[in-house]
Amino acid sequence: MALAFVLRSAFSTSRDVRVLFGSMGLLFALSGCVDAMFYYGPGQNLKTGEWFDLLWSFLLLVPLVMATVWKQEEAPAIPLETPRRQKRVFAEMLYLLYPALVLIMSLRIAQQRLMLAGLIVLLSFVTSSARMVVTQNRLIDARETLRREAKRDSLTALWNHKAILEILERELLRSERNHQPVGVIMIDVDHFKAVNDSRGHAAGDTVLRIIASGIAAMVRPYDSVGRYGGEEFLIVAPGCGPAETWELAERVRTHVARCSIMAAGAAVQVTLSLGVATAECAADLEKVLSGADAAMYRAKAAGRNRVEPSLGRAASAGQASNPGADRDFWI
Repeated sequence: MALAFVLRSAFSTSRDVRVLFGSMGLLFALSGCVDAMFYYGPGQNLKTGEWFDLLWSFLLLVPLVMATVWKQEEAPAIPLETPRRQKRVFAEMLYLLYPALVLIMSLRIAQQRLMLAGLIVLLSFVTSSARMVVTQNRLIDARETLRREAKRDSLTALWNHKAILEILERELLRSERNHQPVGVIMIDVDHFKAVNDSRGHAAGDTVLRIIASGIAAMVRPYDSVGRYGGEEFLIVAPGCGPAETWELAERVRTHVARCSIMAAGAAVQVTLSLGVATAECAADLEKVLSGADAAMYRAKAAGRNRVEPSLGRAASAGQASNPGADRDFWI
């Protein structure tokens, strides 16, 4: 037990862990030495109340002294340089020490009591298996968390650029089998650079998160929304033809235009320019993205705050209706 605490202290990088585990290891080692002296050394055959009891009393004072003088480092210093990756081969091999010791102890016990040795081996196997199961579950959870984070945008929590393109490709492959169109909506936030310049980048990030939340609230549960890059977003709407895709884009545009955002005590009017395109096969992936992107730039050139299809008549900007604000966001 003393060796286990000392080894744990030796392989730790935390100052608190080294001090605490090292002190406990020395305490256990000292207690073992005192026990050995009592049973096999100068304390042998002594009765209660003899001079040897002073050693037992001293051992009781050691934990009290440790608890009294213990000072935990509240704010550890953060090194400026990147720490080197430590070799954990020897630390991982320490986990094999416990089963080896149990096996050696069981072999000694088996010489006299076979059933007791078998019970010890069984309990050791159960505890080791439980540890392996817990470790495996933690590894699975960590892998799933990393997988989700690798596909999500860190600012808006939407799909990132790579993930949304993979979703679009998958939906186009499905559309070839089902003979159903896939709608694509390219979105750009109007005059977003002015928001960053006048309110600061922190306020701009908050505005992007609000817009992303508003866009995600307007799509269907089986639609996908991703951050295409910067202040651009991409919506993949399976089963939507040109008319249905335009209606979805118009619903998103109207919702964001009606939002009232307060940044640093001043109102910020945010509008979107949207381009709409559709496709029915995976071979048209680049074509549908180019069509939606070109339509979005036509919407910006035509005055912004509008939906522009890649084919057909341009959508109305809807500016004459002057919709009232139905959402209030404060930064």
